[in-house]
Amino acid sequence: MNINTKINWDKYFTIHPVKTALNYPDKFKFISRSLLMGIKKGKILELGCGLGFLLRQIKEDHPDFEIEGFDFSKIAVDTVNSFGITAKEKTIPVDLIMLERENYDVVIATEVLEHLEDDARLETIKEVYRILKKGGKAIFTVPDNILPPSEEKFHLTCYTEETFKEFLGQVFDFIGVSSRRFLVSNNPAPKGQMWGEAPFLFGIGYKT
Repeated sequence: MNINTKINWDKYFTIHPVKTALNYPDKFKFISRSLLMGIKKGKILELGCGLGFLLRQIKEDHPDFEIEGFDFSKIAVDTVNSFGITAKEKTIPVDLIMLERENYDVVIATEVLEHLEDDARLETIKEVYRILKKGGKAIFTVPDNILPPSEEKFHLTCYTEETFKEFLGQVFDFIGVSSRRFLVSNNPAPKGQMWGEAPFLFGIGYKT
């Protein structure tokens, strides 16, 4: 049974003890300051934007960018909007079909794909490809061979570098996959302990 429902994620963002703690500070700075380098006045869409930590970083680093976030949690969307960033209640991949083709310079989804069922996961990257402008790129991150469904109830799959490259290669014209370790959070953990680092796969898909 897939528990990745709107009700469960609204509850997660409302009462989960780490709802504001998991801010991935270095990872989001890396995406904003390294992977978005060279893009001028870009149109950026983040799928599954959550509470908007990445969008806030992008807004700070790239004030000229046109940025937007999608999430099916009303709690998440209201939080992002409160920071003056456009966010909309959308379900992935269903609502992507309604978007105009070749409309975004960059589409980002961090820790989203592992929460989708197989058909929805493939449909999502197909739709991301469709809405990217020619010369645009998609940035995906997933846990690197950790937290499989047997250990994390919200996860429906687990990727290695090889399987992630194979998955993205079904759709994109050119891809690059690498593994990087980043601090999970610089906020205190629920019991007052400090968070450690975790490995993430970065998949960059290009549309030529």
